[in-house]
Amino acid sequence: MCGIAGVFQAESGVNVSDDLIWRMVSTIRHRGPDALQIWTQPGIALGHARLSIIDLDSRANQPMVDPGTGRVIVFNGEIYNYLELKEQLLAAGYPFQTGSDTEVILKAYDHWGVDCLNRFNGMWAFALYDPAQRTLFCARDRFGVKPFIYGMNGQQLVFASEAKAILSLDAFWREPNLPFLQDFIHHADFAGYEETFYARLKNLLPGHYFVVRPGETPAPRRYWDWQPSVRSGLISDIEALEEFQALFKDAIRLRFRSDVPVGACMSGGLDSTTMVGMATRLFDRPLSTFSCVYPDLPQVDESAYIREAVVRFDSEAHFVTPVFENLLDAVKQSIYEQDGPTGGPSVLSQRAVMRLAQGKVTVLLDGQGGDEVMGGYHSYFPFTIYHHMRVLRQKPGLASLQNYVQSRSAILDRVGRGYVPKWRKAWKKTSQPVQYQRPRQGHTVLDKLPAGQWDDLTTRMLEDLLFTLCNLLHYEDRNSMAFSLESRLPFLDYRLVQFMFSLPPQFKIRGARTKHLLYETAQDLIPPAILNRRDKMGFSTPGQVWFRRDPQMAQRISQLLSVVPEALRDLAPAHLARLRRVWQACLQGQPIRVQDEMALWRYVTACLWLEEVADYKTPQPLHGSNAHSPTAEVQPA
Repeated sequence: MCGIAGVFQAESGVNVSDDLIWRMVSTIRHRGPDALQIWTQPGIALGHARLSIIDLDSRANQPMVDPGTGRVIVFNGEIYNYLELKEQLLAAGYPFQTGSDTEVILKAYDHWGVDCLNRFNGMWAFALYDPAQRTLFCARDRFGVKPFIYGMNGQQLVFASEAKAILSLDAFWREPNLPFLQDFIHHADFAGYEETFYARLKNLLPGHYFVVRPGETPAPRRYWDWQPSVRSGLISDIEALEEFQALFKDAIRLRFRSDVPVGACMSGGLDSTTMVGMATRLFDRPLSTFSCVYPDLPQVDESAYIREAVVRFDSEAHFVTPVFENLLDAVKQSIYEQDGPTGGPSVLSQRAVMRLAQGKVTVLLDGQGGDEVMGGYHSYFPFTIYHHMRVLRQKPGLASLQNYVQSRSAILDRVGRGYVPKWRKAWKKTSQPVQYQRPRQGHTVLDKLPAGQWDDLTTRMLEDLLFTLCNLLHYEDRNSMAFSLESRLPFLDYRLVQFMFSLPPQFKIRGARTKHLLYETAQDLIPPAILNRRDKMGFSTPGQVWFRRDPQMAQRISQLLSVVPEALRDLAPAHLARLRRVWQACLQGQPIRVQDEMALWRYVTACLWLEEVADYKTPQPLHGSNAHSPTAEVQPA
């Protein structure tokens, strides 16, 4: 896990300033404090900040040059199946000088070309320069776990792991993308688009790559041609469970490949608890676990469930409760780390967990993606009902009617009417082709995956996996890397994802039970209290409590709502009026809905980000997360 940066320009005979590339890579040194190096030739400069995970020897540092071909790579991420690929490449006659996965990418590209991307199991963003062809090959992993930001200034291409590295160059890059920002304030999505908060910077979409020559504008192409295809033949419950468990275990096994300590984030939910339990069983040893708890706020606290898991797995548990000397400074620091406004206060809870883990482990497993892959959100219940209604329309009969009625009754019993559409609504909804739910402005991965080809539940889950999840992956990457940690996500092993999306809906949600196959896997593994939870708390955070308790933050929010920044004057008056009503209710101590709390947070962080962009100064090459860090109260295990 590392930080990468580079400049590639048309004037191939002109040197890129060493100071320029050093400035870029120093700005993101928090991503890789173990080694900082650059490589330059006329027309190109590559920089790398290394966090040593696999092969700790300095020979594995980057930029790495292949002595046989002269190709040079800067790489951020991990190729988990690098040992298996290395065996194939050794058999093909390729020599190796290191034990790193970086060198495997160089040899794999020489052997398979661009198709090497489809052989990798991992997370990556890299740039590979071929001096013989004078080409730069850049690629990003299938789900966008690792970031790749780029832009063109005339005929000069710049790229980096984080926008702040590019912003450090000059004011040209700082222009805000105001229509995009306003759309984020309304709808919350941002990381799944090709556009970014910066008008001149782009986001290489997940599962995409490009190859450019000097002066060319990148034209990204999708290399991962997968589309969900529900298997035509029947699969039994036992067969599905056995295949899922084999893939799940192997995903965890591969993500334990490391030459540094590995721990895990653990909430009180099914995903992370099962992941920790399975890892403990596979490796027959306790894990270090890291959790955020709020013992004084039971409405958002999961500590009772977490402690049950800690006892069951004999984990070396670490707990944190975020407290802030100055919430406003903490929010501003998070905006700096995230390179833009954020979607809700939970970003600070996750940040506190990462800060807690710093110095104790270097790699953290996390359950991110489990809901999107397994079918875990309560918001999926209506789409399950739509699916059964659609089947009833297509295949009228007693069996189809019974499936619809039983599903509806079970969900109604579990979560109430809020997630159960009435018959008339379900009938009307299914009279139209299946569609994606969220408005999208600009290019996304979903452009290549038109809706209408799958059932209602699969379509909604696919949208969340390939579009909405990008927001959470963005936060996870920046939060972990701010504290020089590598976050690994077993539920996003592409083999597991492809298998789950090959199954019909009943293997995801059965009756009112979400994540059916994971539930079956966890039965003899995790505490019953966690297994049989009927609520779903998510990664909840007491944002509205924080707002009220910090006078400086409360005053700042009031100011931003009374005097709207000039750049946001085009926001809908009705939206601003709603935010003002929400804020007044919050100040009076009235509970506000989570969606209202998050809408308020998006607006406030957008305003603060605009101020930061206007006042931007070239950051010093220091560990960015140390400034304005919130204090953290560590609870005994």
